[in-house]
Amino acid sequence: MSKRKYFLKGMCLVMVLLMSSNVAYAVKTSSKTVKERDLNNNKDLKKAKDYMNKGENKKDFDSGASLNLGTRKNADGSTTRSTIEKDHNGNYTIREYTTGGSSKDRDRDNKKPSEPVVPPKPASEVIIESKDNNTVVWIEREYEYDKPSNSWKPVDYKYQIDLITSANIYDADGKQQNKVTIKAGYGIKVDGSSKFEMKQIAGNKKDSTAGFKQTLPTAGTVTTDFAVKKNIAQNKTLNLESKGNGSFVTAKNSGSKTGAKVVYTDIAQKDGKYSVVVKFTNAKLSGPVLGDYEMSDSKTLNFNIKGSMYEDSYVKPTDSTKNKNNTGFEPITFDNGFN
Repeated sequence: MSKRKYFLKGMCLVMVLLMSSNVAYAVKTSSKTVKERDLNNNKDLKKAKDYMNKGENKKDFDSGASLNLGTRKNADGSTTRSTIEKDHNGNYTIREYTTGGSSKDRDRDNKKPSEPVVPPKPASEVIIESKDNNTVVWIEREYEYDKPSNSWKPVDYKYQIDLITSANIYDADGKQQNKVTIKAGYGIKVDGSSKFEMKQIAGNKKDSTAGFKQTLPTAGTVTTDFAVKKNIAQNKTLNLESKGNGSFVTAKNSGSKTGAKVVYTDIAQKDGKYSVVVKFTNAKLSGPVLGDYEMSDSKTLNFNIKGSMYEDSYVKPTDSTKNKNNTGFEPITFDNGFN
């Protein structure tokens, strides 16, 4: 192969590489198909046409090779490179590739709109949806960018936190638990504790970032649905003793001579089902938007009365003359240490 042919192939390879390297950056391309006879009217194009059809060059250009016609600088700073190629039908195509220039000119030439200005991203929000004595529900709202609308769309995650109470009821000796039956006049005991439980109730799984501070209850009471008047004077609502960390037990009864930690029933109470309400208060959930929100929770406990403590009296011999019933015995009641 002649040196001319090597040179021609090398030049074509360079042009192909230049074209491939510029395609990614081309902001404008154009092509124009002309007949061979039209090339004769332009001195430079005729010269290029003759070169492409000259002897050993013809085969290469008939196979699709392009001939570089040169480059020019444009007023906007861009560069235009021109090439010519031909097909087997004798048609010649002149192509131009323009690169560089200002962004304004590139956008205009490519007929592409400018990228929209993205609006500022809204700040995340914590929205309190509902709250009551022992439950708070809130939404944590974040924002994701939506390119088609060029806007930020809200994405919600919903959470709930509950103050949950557990409590137990016992007889005065602590032998019966939650299935308690005692005789009228005797006492009962209660204890219990509270804790916070949080869960996500809506939205894709995500840990909460609200950062609410939790304070467990610091006070507790027990309230009876009956009055105690005959054996001792006892209020219907009594304070419980705090053991810390949201836990409580029955406190000393102020009406007890021995300081018993019980809640008394009345000697005259009839057989039946009775209840007490254990309530824990002064719990707090604190944080932005919510502030210091006080919470409380309660639990109702049931027990049964059957019979009277009088049935547990014992008797001692006495002078029959002092016995109104003339039985020889005088009934003596006792309190089993509860009074």
